[in-house]
Amino acid sequence: IKNNTITGIGIYGFSANSAQRFICTPKDQSGFTAEIMNNTFYNCYSGGNNCIDNNSASGDSGTIKIENNIFAVFSGAKGPRIGNNAGCTFDNNCVSSGWSAGTIAGTNLLSEDPGFTDYTTGPVPANADFTPGNSNVITRRIGDTRWLP
Repeated sequence: IKNNTITGIGIYGFSANSAQRFICTPKDQSGFTAEIMNNTFYNCYSGGNNCIDNNSASGDSGTIKIENNIFAVFSGAKGPRIGNNAGCTFDNNCVSSGWSAGTIAGTNLLSEDPGFTDYTTGPVPANADFTPGNSNVITRRIGDTRWLP
């Protein structure tokens, strides 16, 4: 896929046995664009790998925008490894426990608990609520917009 948009989704609970990146974009593909915007990633595990990765720590010829996402209660996850391309942005995201920085630090990063009900143990109930309780997250319109009040 040369161009991709991932927006307005919630991803919950990759198991501790999953030691993989959960979003991987092509390496050094000219003209590639990816937008990962307004999503909620909760209780995911990437086994020490970068959760979002373009397989290139040195450079990239595409454009990747990672904006307005919540990365909450991560276990063993690293932030994005995107390379050193000026076309790559990591802006206005909320990160909470278990997160470690990737190759891009990002701008306007909110390092706070988004204020969800804790669903880190046991099965997620059918009526699970991923509405953020953190006023900074709500004001900045971060996360899956279906859950924002």
